[in-house]
Amino acid sequence: MRGIEADLRHGRLEGCPEQTLKGHDRFKEKLARQIERNPGVPTDEVERKIHDGIRYAFSIDDADYAAGVTHVLESLRQSGNGLEWDKNGWNNPAYKGINSRWVGGTSSRRDDRSAVHTPKSWKVNKTTGEACHVFGNWMVGSWLVVSGK
Repeated sequence: MRGIEADLRHGRLEGCPEQTLKGHDRFKEKLARQIERNPGVPTDEVERKIHDGIRYAFSIDDADYAAGVTHVLESLRQSGNGLEWDKNGWNNPAYKGINSRWVGGTSSRRDDRSAVHTPKSWKVNKTTGEACHVFGNWMVGSWLVVSGK
């Protein structure tokens, strides 16, 4: 990921390493919710379906955003990672950015998640993250930021 960052002309890797791993308590909470929703499924199988334990975020200047997204995704692909899915969140009123999940390649786990933001959308994402966790809803988190609550 640092190599991809080094090649970005107008972008950077955000929150690395301090936010790369999902916090221990948040991971346990998510695992507990998934176990509750999937009774009878072995815990290790449920754990493998939590796909955001390792995540990376890039922020790219607005003027270079499209080219930067292409660069990040192509660099991940060229590293031997397989794209499992990607999701464009720019039409979502509560979340702005492009998320993707990658399998294999240089990944230290079965899969990693990556997000590509603009500096502004990264700031909003960081700011709303705690509210989203507390309320379980991106719309509430975004409302709190916009309304200044």
